[in-house]
Amino acid sequence: GLSSFKLYLTYQYKLNDDEVLQALRRLHESGALTTVHPENDAAIASKRAEFIAAGLTAPRYHALSRPLECEAEAIARMINLAQIAGNAPLYIVHL
Repeated sequence: GLSSFKLYLTYQYKLNDDEVLQALRRLHESGALTTVHPENDAAIASKRAEFIAAGLTAPRYHALSRPLECEAEAIARMINLAQIAGNAPLYIVHL
């Protein structure tokens, strides 16, 4: 059976909070571990747009468009959603 499943809060596979909550509940019920790539996609998109508008498109701006606060906010949100989902087990990847 399924032992774990990875969720994304960014990139083309990103889920919204309702989808995350549903996934957490179902995975918890099945005994699977939820893993998550946590980043605040909207904040990253805003920062990326600022850099692009300023002509700052060198590879180093990829990391700069993803400040630590974008990850910290998403981690806190995921922990809260896991608690709402009945203390669903959660593994944070790519810290």
